[in-house]
Amino acid sequence: MANEEYKWFLRDEVVDAGLCTFCGACAAVCPNDRIEFREDGPALKEECPRNGQGACKDVCQRVVTFASKIGPNIFGFKAKPPALLGQYETLVAARATDPAIQEAGQDGGAVTALLSYCMDNGLIDGVIATGDAGKPSSRVVRSKDELLDSAGSKYSAIPVLSAIKDAGDITNAAVVGLPCHVYGIRKTQFFPGMTSHGFEVGENGEKIKVPNIAYVIGLFCTENFNYDKLAEFMKEKGVAISDVRRAVIHLDELVVTTDSDSYEFDLNELWNAGCVQEGCVICRDAVSKLSDISAGFMGSGKGWTTLMGRTAKGVELIQAAEKAGYLETKPDVDLHRIEEFAGLKMQRFKWELKRRLDEGKKVKFYWASDYPGVMGET
Repeated sequence: MANEEYKWFLRDEVVDAGLCTFCGACAAVCPNDRIEFREDGPALKEECPRNGQGACKDVCQRVVTFASKIGPNIFGFKAKPPALLGQYETLVAARATDPAIQEAGQDGGAVTALLSYCMDNGLIDGVIATGDAGKPSSRVVRSKDELLDSAGSKYSAIPVLSAIKDAGDITNAAVVGLPCHVYGIRKTQFFPGMTSHGFEVGENGEKIKVPNIAYVIGLFCTENFNYDKLAEFMKEKGVAISDVRRAVIHLDELVVTTDSDSYEFDLNELWNAGCVQEGCVICRDAVSKLSDISAGFMGSGKGWTTLMGRTAKGVELIQAAEKAGYLETKPDVDLHRIEEFAGLKMQRFKWELKRRLDEGKKVKFYWASDYPGVMGET
């Protein structure tokens, strides 16, 4: 039977509608390992015994975010109504004190320093993150050496959460990802269907063994790219994507650095070349609002990372890492710059939503449940 003939809710309502974010949550929770990620998105490898409507539907953020219900679980009684930057308790510029981490990490290596502190102090024994062995992929980081190897930003759509199913030997893990990964992991933690009966039992009678998610660190994000299309675009510009050592987005351009030079690519040109993931264009969150800590370059000077401590344990982690000498921080953050950054993404979302509606394309109002009292679609 051809793959397209298998019944699957997410293919019909999310993937084919150009809404999929490639977060990987669906593959992470499938107890029968039926879901694989291909160039054009997730797909069923075999027929689903749940008729295509199992736990994968429960955890998909593009069905419904469920953010208004998730918020009280992570913020407690301090949960507040939706806002452009989400809620946060602390806002600082930070960087690693270890020169090796500064060199390997992005914008001062603050995220790597936080994870290093967690590993050294037994708070976690693994990290679900993005690896970089040629073409970036999801991976489970189990050591400090692997942590340094995975440091830095990668601007291709990667199903990071799919690696959770390979982390059964880990007790406590941190997840590092983009806003889409944050929504996905929060739904695996707090969506009622998951919390009431846990992970589904597979055909072998067993549940997927997954670690406790101790910390969720979300990164700032404007958009993500299709790796192969980005590689082709850069090749036409005379740059081999395999030579790129560092990449960063500055509002309207992608800046990549090789061992010998640096190159700037206009984001509009990348959009017109079809490099941007279709599901990214209709995203509303630039700053990972449901994370414990949000991190990004926007708002801080060169060589520093902006950290937004959102939850109580996120704030405590920043303070503890600084006290232990893993981080140095300063209060000099340009909040207006971050608001401008997030506002541009929201404006783009509105343009894209109008375009899709005007053209009669399928749109799931997945964000409706960001607001208290609204459940959204199912």
